[in-house]
Amino acid sequence: MRRVVKQKHCLTTLEDDLLGSFHRQFAENQNHHQKLLIQVVSSLAIVITGYAIVYSNISSESELFNVIIGKVSGQKVYSIIHLLLSYLAAQSILCLLGLININIGYGFRRDQNVNFKIRKSNLNSRYKDIFGDDHFDPRFKPLKEYLPNFNYIVYRVIITIQLLFLSSIILSFIAFENFSLFKDFGAAEAGMIIFLSIPILLHSFDFEKVHKKYIEKII
Repeated sequence: MRRVVKQKHCLTTLEDDLLGSFHRQFAENQNHHQKLLIQVVSSLAIVITGYAIVYSNISSESELFNVIIGKVSGQKVYSIIHLLLSYLAAQSILCLLGLININIGYGFRRDQNVNFKIRKSNLNSRYKDIFGDDHFDPRFKPLKEYLPNFNYIVYRVIITIQLLFLSSIILSFIAFENFSLFKDFGAAEAGMIIFLSIPILLHSFDFEKVHKKYIEKII
């Protein structure tokens, strides 16, 4: 009898240790995620600066391939290809940063769900008194709420920056004197807009894809 009681006590102690260990690991993970998210936000500033440098050094005089000295400004003017390549590089990095941000948010919800179950299993009826009905419950979040608030804000900021970059390059193409595209609107122009929009579409697709994963794994 004592042996059975001792075994049960050992199992209970082991379970408590495991639960406590995960609880501590959850807190450590969040600190790591916060640091990583700060790095993502810092990287946004670098991407914006890099694209802005190229964008601010183009003009309607820009040629397709050659860097020239502007007749009006007297300054070095980047080519259309420079602008296009810097745009694609910036959009690719933004897309990658967006994916990192989305997965950080999903990882938080995943760990939060386990932590939620641990708290409920240990607190039982006291859980509601301490945390309320739906506070700290990571389940059943709609599309706009499945990421934590800060991650969702970062997602919206990145999408906004991507759209601004898209608008800026289209307006530049329209203004270029040595570039015939966008003088009229046809199939070529529509194809170019779709091509330039691919990073934005990929970012939005990732957001939707991870939401489906959230529904499958967490809800």
